[in-house]
Amino acid sequence: MKILIVDDHLLFLEGVSQILSYNMEDVEVIKANSVEQAIQKVISIPNIDLALVDLKMPNVSGVELLSKIKEVDGLLPIAVLSATDNLKLIKSALMGGAQGFIPKTYPSHKLISAIDILLSGESYISNDIQSLLDQAEITIKDAIERHNITGRQLDVLMLLAQGLSNQKIAQTLFISEHTVKSHLKQLFQKLNCDNRLNCVKSAQQLGLIAVQGG
Repeated sequence: MKILIVDDHLLFLEGVSQILSYNMEDVEVIKANSVEQAIQKVISIPNIDLALVDLKMPNVSGVELLSKIKEVDGLLPIAVLSATDNLKLIKSALMGGAQGFIPKTYPSHKLISAIDILLSGESYISNDIQSLLDQAEITIKDAIERHNITGRQLDVLMLLAQGLSNQKIAQTLFISEHTVKSHLKQLFQKLNCDNRLNCVKSAQQLGLIAVQGG
């Protein structure tokens, strides 16, 4: 079995690699400490079973990294392994194709258990993160109904808040750039704004997307 770990901290890469090698049978750990290296590994190494990706990589957002990997291998299961508690980032990653979220604070036995679940084809999100996502979802649902925002418009808003271009939003959501522009036009009208930055600010103030630090 082959597991790719993507993280810019070499010490963390080595530590996770040792944990997996010690606790899992017949595992080949593939390490990448940059976006470019991760993409090259996915291209050059066949039949990777799972990719574990940090959301805080240099020079590119975690959501964009997920999109880049999906462009190369759309069937490769990807999960986030991160220390972030930014619900906006986490939800955007899950929406962008991640099968789960594993906190870096996990002890080794919980990490292995989460990986086993992901390798079985199921999704995995830690209980505390799922609880926070559920609470945020209730608040956002109320705001959506008040302002008549469609599900796809909310998807666009989430990615817009990550700073993604129209092209990247289109690639992440598997829609055309024309469709993205159409959704943005409607969002500008509904939120009474005239540019992307004000659209995000308005959405945060109205509770349509969560405001999180880090």
